[in-house]
Order: sequence, then C-alpha cells, then structure tokens
Amino acid sequence: MPSASWWTDPDGTLHEWYTLTIFIGRQCCGQFQLDPGAHPALGYQRSGVAYYCSSCGDIWARIVFTNSKGEQQPLDVEPVACAKHYDQWQQRGSLLAGRLEALLPFLPESVVRREFMIHLQDIGD
Repeated sequence: MPSASWWTDPDGTLHEWYTLTIFIGRQCCGQFQLDPGAHPALGYQRSGVAYYCSSCGDIWARIVFTNSKGEQQPLDVEPVACAKHYDQWQQRGSLLAGRLEALLPFLPESVVRREFMIHLQDIGD
C-alpha cells in the first residue's frame, strides 16, 4: 500500500524520496533530496557510493543514500582518482564520475563550486 513517502507508478517503478549526503573525507559538504525512481540516468540506483582511489587505496569521498524511513543504504565502490592522483582523463578528485555526473543539477552550491574549481585548476596545470 502506498504511503506519503513512497509510491509506485503505472509501469511498476518504485518512487521514494531519498536524502543524499555528500562527504569528502570526514567533512559533510551538504545534502539534497532525490527520487531515484524518477532519474533513469542513475539506473534507478538506490545505494550510496564510496569513491575509491586505485592509485593510493583511499576512500576519499562518499555519497550516502538514506531512504524515507531514515535507513542508510549500502555503499557501492566506484574507482575514482582522489585529489592527489590523475585519472585517464587527467582529472583529479571529481565527484562527477560515471553515472553520478547526472547529479550535477541537484548538488548543493558548495559542491558545485568545488567541482568548478577542480576542473578550472586542472585546465591551468
């Protein structure tokens, strides 16, 4: 039975508001709400992401998904270079890797500013 916090549309897709909290290191950089069922670019992902640098082994960032009941969801590991190491596109420490680049319109202003500075800095290097 649908509730105020989740519902199913006619094609059977489950919709539920999730709170996504962004951490870089141990610092919370903001949060926003998103319905993964309404965002096909995410593949209807309902799990968080831990950013793993394959150069140094650091888990340098996390996006934690919390469902409408307040339950933190499991984390998937995404291999993404940290701020100290370049990836194959000569980028360092960007949260906009893989399927999560689709989150750009939802990110808190401080995170967008950080992404802009990272990309701007790497252009000048």
